[in-house]
Amino acid sequence: MSPVPRSAGAWVYRRALPLPLLLGWVCGLAAQEAPLAKTRLAVAWPSGPCVMTVVSRSDGTTTVGEENSTSIDNTTYVWQMEVGKADAAGEKKLVMRLVELHTEGNNAGEAFHFDSTAKTQQDADWTFVYGPLAATPVTVTLDADDTVVEVSGLDKLWDGLATKDLTDNQKILVAAMKVGNGDKFIEYNLRRWESLMPKSAVGPGDKWKAGVRFDLPVVGELKARFDCSLSGIDQAAGQQLASIEAAAEYSQSSPKTSQISGLDLTLQKVTLEEQARLKVEPKTGRVVSEDCTRTAVLAGKATEQGAEHKFTSKTTTHIVTTITPGTKPASTPAAPPATPATGTPAPATPPPDAPAVTAGEPSPVAKNATGARPVTIVLRRQWEPKQRAFTVLVPLGWQIEGGLFSIDPTQGGGALNSVETKCDFSIKRDAAGSVMVRWAPTYNFADFSRAPEFASIASLFPPGRNYNGALVMPMPTVEDYLTAGFRKVRPGATAMRVTQRGELPELAEILQGLSREVNAKMAQLGKPPMIFTAGCLVFDYTEAQTRFREAALTALCDWRATAGIWSNQFTFHMRAPADEADTWKPVLEVIRQSLKFNPEWLAAYAKAVGERGAQAAEVMRYLARVDQEIFDRRAKTRSANQHENYLLLSGQEEYVNPFTRETERDTSDYKQRWTNAAGDRLYSNTDGVDPNQDPNLNQQVWKQTLPRPR
Repeated sequence: MSPVPRSAGAWVYRRALPLPLLLGWVCGLAAQEAPLAKTRLAVAWPSGPCVMTVVSRSDGTTTVGEENSTSIDNTTYVWQMEVGKADAAGEKKLVMRLVELHTEGNNAGEAFHFDSTAKTQQDADWTFVYGPLAATPVTVTLDADDTVVEVSGLDKLWDGLATKDLTDNQKILVAAMKVGNGDKFIEYNLRRWESLMPKSAVGPGDKWKAGVRFDLPVVGELKARFDCSLSGIDQAAGQQLASIEAAAEYSQSSPKTSQISGLDLTLQKVTLEEQARLKVEPKTGRVVSEDCTRTAVLAGKATEQGAEHKFTSKTTTHIVTTITPGTKPASTPAAPPATPATGTPAPATPPPDAPAVTAGEPSPVAKNATGARPVTIVLRRQWEPKQRAFTVLVPLGWQIEGGLFSIDPTQGGGALNSVETKCDFSIKRDAAGSVMVRWAPTYNFADFSRAPEFASIASLFPPGRNYNGALVMPMPTVEDYLTAGFRKVRPGATAMRVTQRGELPELAEILQGLSREVNAKMAQLGKPPMIFTAGCLVFDYTEAQTRFREAALTALCDWRATAGIWSNQFTFHMRAPADEADTWKPVLEVIRQSLKFNPEWLAAYAKAVGERGAQAAEVMRYLARVDQEIFDRRAKTRSANQHENYLLLSGQEEYVNPFTRETERDTSDYKQRWTNAAGDRLYSNTDGVDPNQDPNLNQQVWKQTLPRPR
């Protein structure tokens, strides 16, 4: 980082004030209300270890004089926490230690990055502050009823560093750390939890008000007023969770002037709006999670060598924190349906997946030197196990999980998710899914914001309620949907960052075409059409001490203006260890493209469900060739989006199937491609491989497929 004397104040405004709201707390997972009696809620800290993971993303704009700049910040903190036993007076000590940190972003065009797990040398200025932070324990003193008495450890650290001979950048960073990682800020967040608890027993739907005051370095005293409600008592993983909704407005008591790196910085106005959902175990008082979005607006002036600069700043920060008992973040559970931005679940829980099915006995295939992707791999065509609705190629020795399922409308609360059959289907190299693909189910959600005719019932079904079997939830963007789905499916993921993002207009066009008849009928009635948006994200993250790369795509169908509903379509995930991702990518592409629906099942399904079933069946047919459709469209139009995207098809070649004589497009990453009459395949980069000579494979005749003659 280079010194920034003239804009140092601006850097502090962007980086140190709104951005380090890093210890807000996390998202809940369920929103289905269960009728319960009123209950008392209070925050408590059971003795023992736990892990707190805080993930935040901030987007901001700052104006200093006539200069405008933007900032983006993605940060993940993992804190190991140990709650001691109460002493004779009933007091306890909660000790926090930072064990993992990842931060990256761009500040006024200047990129920054720090990863505590990286083995390479880190930026010296960031190491200067984050190294001591990781080495300094934070002690929280709790009284007999587990309320916070004081927090200590970090202010002493930052005050000590401030006395050293520092560069301008180091001075700015120390000031930023004292705001966003100081004793006062941690104390505020813990006290904020306490203040959100109701003073008396409450039941679902009950409302109350709360307030809190706190004083921060540089910022000064802030006052917050909360409007709270208990949205429900949910069941999740065998435990009850109280879900508290809170909306707040913060205001500054009076202007605050501070000196930072030669600047006299005065914050003349600070306002902050907050929306949060807090999850608490009523039985133990343990805080489980919170999903919080904060928008901060600051205005003030900075005086440097007699010159005064006025500034304004606006930053929106989304913070997701989870607290998990034990010494490690929660391990990844069986993958539930991906969910939108609020982190709430799909409207009904599918039946438990069938036991894992081993896809045949593994054949002795050659491995490459790193033990990653085999240089020869055999894939057998396997049936979807529950209804034999489709077949897909599965590498020998891998597992398949899940399949098709239906939701009983009497159990799901209505019919909106009970007409079409759903699919939640995974193919995994091992039980942990270290390399895997997953087709996630489609769900309908209710959102009445665009349908005037639903205005009379909208107030009766606020977000989080069940409307005719669909969860009521504002429609998110594609990126928010995929990000929230990732956080739910991978709650133990740390140091997560989005490494690729992109739109998929071709997929949206395909779905728009499939809906042409429905939209035409709606037009005759004077109703707006279905509208589709589609996109993809690639996440890099750490789980169980392994760095992974996971790609996800989805399309969102917006039918709010006509029917008050929206849905996800074609939601698909695939992942591999990050250092093996590029080598496994061709294999995962082969698996994804290999899906073939059973025409007998499609015919029976369409007949049983009627017109809507026929439409759904047509969508399913496209599911098997949507990758190829996108690839073809981009090739024909020479789209500017042809740049490499981890999720989309890469090297392709046309082959002639020696059994069907049909032309097939497939990966070109292997020198040899063999197939048999059953549709099994063998790929190899080793010369001389012949499956007809392998006793594990030669029960059928194999023929080599060659590129189509040009």
